[in-house]
Amino acid sequence: NDRNPRSTMIGPSLPASPPDEVGPSPAASKVHSRGMVVSQASASRKIGPAPRPPGASGIAYTEVYEKPKSTAGATPDPTAPDPLAVSCCRRGELPPSGWSTKWSPATKRASLLAALEESQMHVVYALRPHSEMWQESVRAVQLDQAELDRLLREKVATKPRPTQKQRVKEAIQWLLEAGASLEALCSDGNPEVRKSAASLLAEGEGAAARCASLLQSEDAAVRST
Repeated sequence: NDRNPRSTMIGPSLPASPPDEVGPSPAASKVHSRGMVVSQASASRKIGPAPRPPGASGIAYTEVYEKPKSTAGATPDPTAPDPLAVSCCRRGELPPSGWSTKWSPATKRASLLAALEESQMHVVYALRPHSEMWQESVRAVQLDQAELDRLLREKVATKPRPTQKQRVKEAIQWLLEAGASLEALCSDGNPEVRKSAASLLAEGEGAAARCASLLQSEDAAVRST
């Protein structure tokens, strides 16, 4: 009885077929023993549940996938200052080359405030030079009155460390030249602040003119100071 081995059906009770005829085609899908379907024919992996196989019961099969990790962070707010630039200026580092065109107005303002708060005057002069021509060249920002008055009050109300006395003195002078109000200090509710304001009135050039101007104030506290 000649049998054609190629026409014999392969079953569990029969001997295994030659290696080249056993199992599904290499391009076919591979079914995991736990019901996970991995497609070998496709290089891409889909995310989400796979279709339920015909006649299958129980939960739907799910394709194996690897969710790609997002490499892009949240979109930065273009109106918010650059925290790294502000931190560098606060530590006393000069702005990098090209900062005048790369930094936004918000970053320039926040960096100038940070440098003034720490009395980093070399950074302050870089961010806002004395010369109006250079101010226009670097597109320097102008602090508003409330910011100037706040910084001046902080300087006179806080006792500086011995190593910072000269720096704080320069910062106070810069703030006064920029338009910080001595009158606001003279009317402050803190007696120590008013005392410091009186000392500032007597210092530097134009002390007599400043005193004469404040004597015309309608605020009694300012006149008494």
